[in-house]
Amino acid sequence: MTETKTKTGGRVKGTPNKKTRDLFEIAERLDCNPFEVLLHFAKGDYKALGLDPKASTNENMQDIINNAIEGFVDEGRTEKEIEEIEKAFLNPISPELMQKSAKDACEYLFPKRKAIEIKDDREAAGFAQMLQKAALRQMELKKELIKDDDHGDENGH
Repeated sequence: MTETKTKTGGRVKGTPNKKTRDLFEIAERLDCNPFEVLLHFAKGDYKALGLDPKASTNENMQDIINNAIEGFVDEGRTEKEIEEIEKAFLNPISPELMQKSAKDACEYLFPKRKAIEIKDDREAAGFAQMLQKAALRQMELKKELIKDDDHGDENGH
C-alpha cells in the first residue's frame, strides 16, 4: 500500500529562495532595476543609462563628429534632424547590443514554449489509433441518427 505524504516545512510556493532574495536586496540597495537597465540598452537610451558618449570617443573623432554636425546645420537641416544625426554619431550603444538586450528582456516577458513531444513511436501509433477509433465511432453515430430520421419520416412521425 502506498501512502501519500503531505509536505511539511520548507518555503511556501512562490517565495523566493535566499539567493534570489539576496539579489533583490542588492538591486534595491543600489537603487537599480536590472530589467529597466536592460530595456534602456534595448532602446539605445544612453542618456538614461548615464553614459557619456564624448568620454568614449577620442579627441580626433570628436572633432570629426562636430564638423559633420556643423555641416548639417549649414545645409539647413531641422533641429530634430540634427539631434537624430548627433544621437546616431554619439550613441555608444551598438545596434548589436541593443538587439541582444531586447532579446534578453523578451525572455522575462514571454516564457519559452516547450514543444509537445511524443517520446515513443508506439505512443504516437496508439494516439493515432485512438483518434481513428473516435472518428469511426462518430461516423457510426451519424449513420444511426440519419437512419433513425429516415425511419421516423416513413412512419409519419
